[in-house]
Amino acid sequence: MLHKRLISAIHRKFRTSSSWLALLEDGFELEDCIRNQPNGDRTFRPTFPVARGQLHSMICTPRIEWFWKCLARQWILKAVAVIIVIFAVMVVWSECTFFVVEPVLSLFAIFVTLAGYHREYFNVELASFFIIAFLSICTYRTVFKIRFFNYYHFAPRHQTDENSLIFGGTLLCRLTPPMCLNFLSLIHMDSHIIKTRTAETAFTRIMGHLDVLPIISEGFNIYFPMLILVLCLATYFRLGTRILNFFGFQQFVDNDDLSVDLVNEGRELMQRERRKRLRAEDTKKPTGTADGAGQQHFQLWPC
Repeated sequence: MLHKRLISAIHRKFRTSSSWLALLEDGFELEDCIRNQPNGDRTFRPTFPVARGQLHSMICTPRIEWFWKCLARQWILKAVAVIIVIFAVMVVWSECTFFVVEPVLSLFAIFVTLAGYHREYFNVELASFFIIAFLSICTYRTVFKIRFFNYYHFAPRHQTDENSLIFGGTLLCRLTPPMCLNFLSLIHMDSHIIKTRTAETAFTRIMGHLDVLPIISEGFNIYFPMLILVLCLATYFRLGTRILNFFGFQQFVDNDDLSVDLVNEGRELMQRERRKRLRAEDTKKPTGTADGAGQQHFQLWPC
């Protein structure tokens, strides 16, 4: 029993240390991006340079790194965010209107129908691929963000324990068939949902339909997806965070005294770790190399 508790404690220690180092690296990189943006020569000078291979140094020069981190990346991320918002609105609209057959209101059903209008199977595959890919990203990302206290938790850098991996794999296996059946409903290929005569797909021929119980087949699987609209509104207004914060669970809420204290504490931790690393680098330098210019180069920047 003691040996088991020791192994668990060591694993939690490694996992916490790995998460802490990852957060520090992200924070230092963001601070470096802010500090290097006004550089007139458009070269990126990191506070803590990382050893790189020769090929990587030839491709990712300081000038290219500046253009990517200080100029191009933010606009690309904004464009991706706009595309994701458009896809999310399409998913919500299709989930709320997929049961309407005449006229066809589901956008995904319209896209797949137009893709197969000239019997071009590749276009149908391409449209289905992008739709399923977006649904999978939204579904599986939630699974990897789930955390039940410290027992089920996905940690980066290969620090996830076996219980969390088994739990995540079980959830993925259970979510994949319903997601595929929901996709068939969105494109009007599930005859048990839209109540029209359509060709039986290979998936429903093997897996069947979601109509085992009468209460499900008589309207639950049609109107239940509409609750995604309520979930989107709750997520947008952060109702879950506000409710947990109201009942005493520590949450990060804007315009809150506790959140301001957490931000100030995080800034102090970043500055403390920066000073620690700078002192460690100064001790490694030969005597007489630490001058005023070097101290000015490593000035502290707010998070």
